[in-house]
Amino acid sequence: MSPRHETANPQSADPASLTPQHLHDALVVWRAVLILTLLCAAGLWVSTAHLIVATPPEPGDVVWHMNINTVDAPALELLPGVGPVLARRIVEDRTHAPFRSVGDLPRVKGIAEYTASRIAKHVVFGPSP
Repeated sequence: MSPRHETANPQSADPASLTPQHLHDALVVWRAVLILTLLCAAGLWVSTAHLIVATPPEPGDVVWHMNINTVDAPALELLPGVGPVLARRIVEDRTHAPFRSVGDLPRVKGIAEYTASRIAKHVVFGPSP
């Protein structure tokens, strides 16, 4: 092996013979590899982001319903868009008259048509106790 080749290849050189230039070159290469790896990972993440989409439920998926006229406030909080305050309002409203359809839900302050349509997927309008 020629002396020129040995000095050009820091891995085969004696560690004591490494110059600051060898160390600098190795650091530059290490940084370049790290940057390229990060860029590739970021590109892969961005290029697959469009693959994450919502899909409709498949046959056999769990679909749950509750009788909006009989369940308690904590159970109502399981409904999409319903928190503790709205759950209490639903319980209070149904003491005056039971809900008979989705069209009755907007009579509760805080339930607009959008929220009513989200809730409707999970409720039935059975008799009240």
